[in-house]
Amino acid sequence: MKQSNRDDQKFIELVVRCLNGLASNEELRSLEEHLRSDGEKVKTYNDLCLHVHLLEDDAELSSNTNATGSAFKPAGVEEPLRVRAKTSKRRVQSLMVVAALLCGIVVGTVITWNRSGADGLVTARLPTSTLHDDAFLATLVDVDDDVVWSLNHDMPRVPGKGLKKGWMRLDSGAIDITFRSGATVHLQGPAMFGIDSCLRATLEYGGIDVYAPESATSFTVNTSAMQVVDLGTRFSMQVDGDSGQADVSVSEGEVDLHVGNAGHNASIQSLTEGQSASIGTAGEILEMLGRTIEGDEKSVGLLARWSFNELDGLAQDGDVIEDSSPHGLNGRILRSPDDSQNEIRSVDGLDGHALDLTDRGAVDLSEHVDTLGALSNFTITAWIRNPENMIFSLSDAMDRHRIQFERHQDCLVYGFQNDGQWDAVRAVVDGGWRKDQWYHVAVTMNDGSVTLYRDGQTLLGPRTTGVLLGTPVQRPVDLGRKNRVLIGKADRSESDSLRHPGWIPEQFLNGEIDDLQVYDLALDASAIRYLHLNPDKTYRVIPK
Repeated sequence: MKQSNRDDQKFIELVVRCLNGLASNEELRSLEEHLRSDGEKVKTYNDLCLHVHLLEDDAELSSNTNATGSAFKPAGVEEPLRVRAKTSKRRVQSLMVVAALLCGIVVGTVITWNRSGADGLVTARLPTSTLHDDAFLATLVDVDDDVVWSLNHDMPRVPGKGLKKGWMRLDSGAIDITFRSGATVHLQGPAMFGIDSCLRATLEYGGIDVYAPESATSFTVNTSAMQVVDLGTRFSMQVDGDSGQADVSVSEGEVDLHVGNAGHNASIQSLTEGQSASIGTAGEILEMLGRTIEGDEKSVGLLARWSFNELDGLAQDGDVIEDSSPHGLNGRILRSPDDSQNEIRSVDGLDGHALDLTDRGAVDLSEHVDTLGALSNFTITAWIRNPENMIFSLSDAMDRHRIQFERHQDCLVYGFQNDGQWDAVRAVVDGGWRKDQWYHVAVTMNDGSVTLYRDGQTLLGPRTTGVLLGTPVQRPVDLGRKNRVLIGKADRSESDSLRHPGWIPEQFLNGEIDDLQVYDLALDASAIRYLHLNPDKTYRVIPK
């Protein structure tokens, strides 16, 4: 055995004695010295205790005083560690197995257990040689007392046993598995869980909680309809044994969902902390939702959605455009006052009808200026085709106070003015705007920072100032005056046109628009990508 392995083995045995309450004062001082001088041993010790639930919650570690009254205070923790007087056989077994894995000296090692003494304490003896059995991909670390194994389960059932490639089958109860990569899985029955490699597993049905440290980045769990690729995080997944529907939620970090059938609607959807998704048996995302963050506790999420599906054929001036959200922010068709002959009509959209505004038309939402004008953090998304200019605007119907979201030449623009000079956050779009192609566009405002997106990709941001003059970005709530809210149009006064030759009094989309959504908080990049990949969906937000 190499000297390093021999030292690691001695350290493990010392930890076990301390946690069993068998250590002498000299051994306690020795362990303390190890932890003060060796950062790797501190990590090993704390990870070891964490795995067997010997650390107090939230790292509030309580003290334990030995016979001479000296408190044990290892390096790396502010408060003394508790050294338990007695430890159950199962806990010591789990302790030794996890310690061996963390130290990297034992994989598939046979550990001999002996019971001695009147109090029945357990001791452990590691073999004299280190065995590296690559057939063992993981270790069964813990088994609940009430576990009921399936009749056709043929894998090990005893804590401490190595696990090869195969299926873990539970009728009820829960078990804990640690993979050689460092990933840990808590499996809740009824469940059928396949161990494929050190970094890959399959969940046929049941529930799992997964933690993947840095060593297990890209740990992947397959289902029949998708792959969940862990990017260093904690996530949970439940697969229904009858319907096959999978629900994934992320409590920390990020995962990538590889959804859809190969070669047909295949895509990657990321989920970040607080987000969850439901995936159907064909790999389709049925729903994606997230939790509100600090500062957005009062958010309702989706504030308004105008899908334009109620129109069929020509629209008349004043026709109602319904808001399909619960908030009833309905709009009305608005024709240009100097052109009563312009036609506004429905056309085929991505999911139902879209609105054709190529003939100087708009939708008037001005009766809801109090609601929309109060937005601080927000998201605006829409699908547009053959756009010339304006997508959404909120203003004083002149040219002094306004925010507007528009396409301008080869750029996507969030413009603003608040009784001062005009400024804008704008991003050049690579490839321009192709004729007759639908594009998904979005702008988010988060604590005074603007981010622009097209087709689920970030174009620019977050940015807190305009690119023209460096003016701090303005939000609807900041505007000194506001009385006009429009889809597909922005107003300018006649006097402004006279002061600026070449300016026209009004700016129009002069294109087609579908499914414009407004949220009263800033969605993150993963939510924007979800809306791009799922044109018929909204993003649901639930209270934290």
